Amino acid sequence: MDKKRFSFVFKSVFNTSLLFLHCELTLCSRKKGSQKLPKCVTPDDACTSLDATMIWTMMQNKKTFTKPLAVVLQVDYKENVPNMKESSPVPPPPQIFHGLDTLTVMGIA
Repeated sequence: MDKKRFSFVFKSVFNTSLLFLHCELTLCSRKKGSQKLPKCVTPDDACTSLDATMIWTMMQNKKTFTKPLAVVLQVDYKENVPNMKESSPVPPPPQIFHGLDTLTVMGIA
């Protein structure tokens, strides 16, 4: 079994110390027909060679992992203490994400 790693750059837009990381994986096999799993698709072919049947099969073998993510931010003490003479800054408006997951899109199509 090949072990894979991934990394990402974390840029928090939320003012909270505990977030959750959701990771969706699809089980696949290098050999066709192995344990009724879909054949793995190379990253180069992921956008060009998938059809609705393959996507549906992949969604049936999807696993979702959710783990807590503790956000630790080191701040200079002087920067952390607000000055009483200064007015408190206005927080930015919340960012809203609009989107659908693959299974929902497949159901609509």
